[in-house]
Amino acid sequence: MRDLEGVVSNGEMLCVLGPPGSGCSTFLKTMACDSDAGFRVQPGTKLNFGGVTAWDMRTLFCGEAVYTAESDIHFPSLPVAETLYFAARARAPRTPPGGLSPHDYALAVRDVTMAMLGISHTAGTKVGDDMIRGVSGGERKRVSIAEAALSFAPMQCWDNSTRGLDSATTVDFC
Repeated sequence: MRDLEGVVSNGEMLCVLGPPGSGCSTFLKTMACDSDAGFRVQPGTKLNFGGVTAWDMRTLFCGEAVYTAESDIHFPSLPVAETLYFAARARAPRTPPGGLSPHDYALAVRDVTMAMLGISHTAGTKVGDDMIRGVSGGERKRVSIAEAALSFAPMQCWDNSTRGLDSATTVDFC
């Protein structure tokens, strides 16, 4: 990829389109400062996140820009509720609103997120993978969406995020 430049303002959604192998995933990983992705950004490349450099995003603001891959990779033997509780607890504020403990806050946002995505009924079911029986493929995709949403990252880069979802769920996601 060469000679790219652009601006995405707060609250805007940018759709990156291209055929397989065109660099869409690489672009998204670069925007999320995913430096362990197996590629190098050429020296002299300038990334600016509202006045914050890419180096600062990667080091000082780790977790404020996230990349969600196309594949749904989870701990397959964990139930959905535990998987999402971990994600919610990882980003729970030290002093949650309403006098809640961080534990109760994480439970509440996890439960609301599961309800919004229609996966509350899977709470006790293992996430699963190709080897361990678990939730369906569409439900696993919604677990991935919930996990990324629970990061509360202001910048989220989603790679083929609706693969495997029906059209109604895809519209709801967008």
